[in-house]
Amino acid sequence: MNNTNKKPKSGRPEDEEAKLRQRIRDILDGKFVTLLMASVTLWALFGDDIRLLSTDKSADDYFFASYVIMLFLFILDIFFNSLVVDEYKYSFFFWLDVIAAISLIPDIPWMFDYITTIFGGLPYTANVTVNTTGQSQSAQSIAKKVLKSFRLIRLVRIVKLYKYVTKRDTEEQEQRLKEAQKLAKTARQAAMNREMDPTRLGKILSDTTTRRVIIVVLLMVIFIPIMQSTESDNAPTYGLQQLFWMGRSACTSSDQFECSDPNKIHWETNFGWYELVYRYTLCTEETDGDSAQYPLLWMYLPDYFENGEIHEITSIKKSDLSGIAWNQSENCSGKSVGSDCHLRDVEMLLAVYTPDECTDGDVAGCKNLQAYARFNIKSQSENEALMNVFTTIFVGIILAVAAVAFTADTQTILIVPITKMVLIIKSLADDPLKKIEKEEKTEDSDIRKEETTYVLEETVAKISSLLQLSFGEDGADILSKNMMSGEGELNLMRPGNKVSIVIQIINVENFTTISECLQEESPIFINKLSNIIHACCKEWGGLVSKNIQGSFLLVWRLPEVTDKDTDEDDLTNPAMQRTDIANRSLVSAIKTLAEIRRASDIQAYKVHPRIISRFGPTYSTDITIGIHIGWSIEGVIGSESKIDPAYLSPHISVGYNLVEARKEYGSTVLMSEDFYGYLSVKAKTCCRRIDTVYVNYLPNTFGLYSFDITEKELPVPETHQLGKLIKLQKLDSVNVESFQHKGVDYMFTLDSDIVGMQQDIPQHFFDSFRHAYVDYISGQWEEAKEFLEKALSYLHEDGPALSIKKFIEEKGKPAEDWPKSREL
Repeated sequence: MNNTNKKPKSGRPEDEEAKLRQRIRDILDGKFVTLLMASVTLWALFGDDIRLLSTDKSADDYFFASYVIMLFLFILDIFFNSLVVDEYKYSFFFWLDVIAAISLIPDIPWMFDYITTIFGGLPYTANVTVNTTGQSQSAQSIAKKVLKSFRLIRLVRIVKLYKYVTKRDTEEQEQRLKEAQKLAKTARQAAMNREMDPTRLGKILSDTTTRRVIIVVLLMVIFIPIMQSTESDNAPTYGLQQLFWMGRSACTSSDQFECSDPNKIHWETNFGWYELVYRYTLCTEETDGDSAQYPLLWMYLPDYFENGEIHEITSIKKSDLSGIAWNQSENCSGKSVGSDCHLRDVEMLLAVYTPDECTDGDVAGCKNLQAYARFNIKSQSENEALMNVFTTIFVGIILAVAAVAFTADTQTILIVPITKMVLIIKSLADDPLKKIEKEEKTEDSDIRKEETTYVLEETVAKISSLLQLSFGEDGADILSKNMMSGEGELNLMRPGNKVSIVIQIINVENFTTISECLQEESPIFINKLSNIIHACCKEWGGLVSKNIQGSFLLVWRLPEVTDKDTDEDDLTNPAMQRTDIANRSLVSAIKTLAEIRRASDIQAYKVHPRIISRFGPTYSTDITIGIHIGWSIEGVIGSESKIDPAYLSPHISVGYNLVEARKEYGSTVLMSEDFYGYLSVKAKTCCRRIDTVYVNYLPNTFGLYSFDITEKELPVPETHQLGKLIKLQKLDSVNVESFQHKGVDYMFTLDSDIVGMQQDIPQHFFDSFRHAYVDYISGQWEEAKEFLEKALSYLHEDGPALSIKKFIEEKGKPAEDWPKSREL
């Protein structure tokens, strides 16, 4: 049946929802939306002040329309972020955005006046209403002050800008955390990565500090102006009060307040009234002769020339009656200001005076007994808008500087040390034996020593260092591989890894007897030897695996050789690398012998009383070195009570057999044929085949080689460091760097220790021994004895020659089934 026309099954609903959420989030985090919201934020901060500062009333509707659009965009931003952004809803930034959106409403009269009316309030207006009194004007002034303080909450949009600016860093931190969680092999590791991620800890603490700084600064900005007493210009109100009573002094109507006395005296003359009203038009001038700071637009008060009746005063003549000193504004006059007035309500000040006795509505003759004056305060409105711009910028700078300063201090004092500790703990959780890198000592680190975090950091580092020292570099590597290959936990039932290694066994001769003699000084003695052995091993690329009862196991890991490897004659070729590693192992052995021989603190044991009493005056600290190459299984051995990293292989036993063979052959450095085969030509010429042997746990026989040494005193330069090259004096000018591309083969030509140890052995000895060895292996023992005697005449105490001679003499003649080898 053909299924090609079948529709693919749709994904799970939760997958489709997740994809949709991600698409919406990508749009929100995109460059266009980010730039748009950043621009809208800046407009929300400065738009209304720009309106009052640089435009007139005719542009207001366009500004109000832009505020409506802003409010709509803010609501959309809050809505979609609540849908798709985890942990946003009801978070700090959520309420931040809600408050910022609400703070836009007072700037939109179309909405705010309607809301104010619904709740029984009075929108701010320059018109005269039935409720317009001095008290209502005072209440409106307080409301205006509170409203202006409330508008400062819009400064929280600066934090939105901060959020946009730091969004990229936040996204990168989250991405790194997600990648770390993907790499984690278990849920436990993922949770640990999430909870212990240092960038996450730093971000949380920085955000918390920033939020609190913002809240404190905004509360100060909002409430301090409300709590402060401000000086205001009361000249319009006091002048209006004076004009009211001067004008009312001419009233004669008996049915109005304070006009019932027909014999009352007029308080003013005609000239005085003109001068008084004229001076009132200039009541806002700063000094006499200047123009009024806030020009008078309209007056409605008792007219002295009209028997104290209240009506508009449209113009004022000059005191000399030569002309008009003031005219009311045609479009901005009247109890109700027309739409033709070029000024906004906030750009006009309405001064109101009502006699104190008339504040009670039951007093006869007080109906509509109020005086009004309207002033142009556009310059004050512009100054306030300009100061608002400066205030917004200043507070924004304060917020930024405070947030950065607090965050920087927190970063330096707390986050950086905690981050270091978290990184150390996290790395130790992944790999308990990972080496901790210590920072270089500086003045800051000396100051930090008094901090608790520094003490904790140092404690964790010390614990880690103790673990690493306990297991050793090689053991730490084995344990790390064991733990990192699974769930980050030690699994004793996990198979080991098969590796190829160079095995070097260093054995301290008579160590048990020496320990009995030295007793409590034994650790000092063996540690002095360990210092030399470990230093030489590390200098030439080896790893110290184990120290047991005066016996040291050192290893060199060999790279695996494949068919794809090149035949290049440099260290990029794995075969060349194996040769170089074998050379390094032999160099390490020879340098260890040389360093022990010339170490004064070790040679001082020759005269130790307890040593002399046991060994006599001829004692010297001797070591035996056996070197072999073979495979081994590296793994962790033990139980939940105790573990040890170890190598398991019969080839390890070969190394121990080689050091035991000193009793038979008397040679200090013994090597197997497997190891000899990897050496370079120069290294091989320094070695001598001394026998063919077998062990009962390996199927094949193998050659036995030695590196011959003499008792010659070895010179050492003053600046010499343990294990390093000491050039022959005649070759001191040779540049070693020109040879290093081929490894350490140069050591067998240039080094004073390697060359000097064999310098006094005559060549005739080697020739005679070689002939003796060939005859010995081929079964011609009589001829072999003759060459052995000849070799011994050149080197009387040669151990291998004496061993073969002894073996021939004991056996007499070779058996018919002579295997051409003997047991090691």
